[in-house]
Amino acid sequence: MINSSFFKIAIAGLIGTTSFGGVSFFVNDIPGFDTARGSTVLAGTEDFESSTLGPNMIATLPDPLAPGVANTPFPTGTNPATGMTVQTNSLGGAPASPMPGGFLATASVGLLGTPTDQVSTSTPLDASFDMIFALPQTRAVRFIPLVFDDASSGNPGTATIRVYDSSNVLLGTLTDVAVAGFMNPTTVIGVVATGGDDIGRINIFATTAIDNYSGADDIFVYTGNVPVELLSFEIE
Repeated sequence: MINSSFFKIAIAGLIGTTSFGGVSFFVNDIPGFDTARGSTVLAGTEDFESSTLGPNMIATLPDPLAPGVANTPFPTGTNPATGMTVQTNSLGGAPASPMPGGFLATASVGLLGTPTDQVSTSTPLDASFDMIFALPQTRAVRFIPLVFDDASSGNPGTATIRVYDSSNVLLGTLTDVAVAGFMNPTTVIGVVATGGDDIGRINIFATTAIDNYSGADDIFVYTGNVPVELLSFEIE
């Protein structure tokens, strides 16, 4: 008999999956993510294209950016269907709790080669980026992480991603994952809660040297139950 946890770790390197006690991470593996999230239903998406900021511009906005709440240049905040609030976290790389840091930044399409409207932290070095989820049974989230090694460079970098449940208990950490630069945001991260927990918060902290800005784009939020057969199994 093969213990399921050992089998899962063995295949992880082949399919881009990393598993912890309460969460599985999928790096550039959308098919694997879609299989793992099972019958969960897409509740909503957020791509920040509702911004009224003109092309080739950047602006700051106060924390937080919340569902349905106007916050210039976002007339309706984040998409209410996602139940997601985004904000900076002044605790940086040790974000044990949500701790708004003051301001977010949004860059519109065209700025420094940015292909889409994006939202990130506005304070380097000591801040990280929180996505906070309020919908019941938020069990899977897919997103593009963003890192900026300084305020004007689109170089690739690394980020540490932490996932917390709705009671702010840490479910798992993906450390120093390689992230494509914001001019070519092609890294896709999928997160699936595997122990019946709701995903309450995802934190992104840029670990690249120099100025560490972080953010996210193209966020997909899924709700419902992850099938038990995908969470635990034995092979005889």
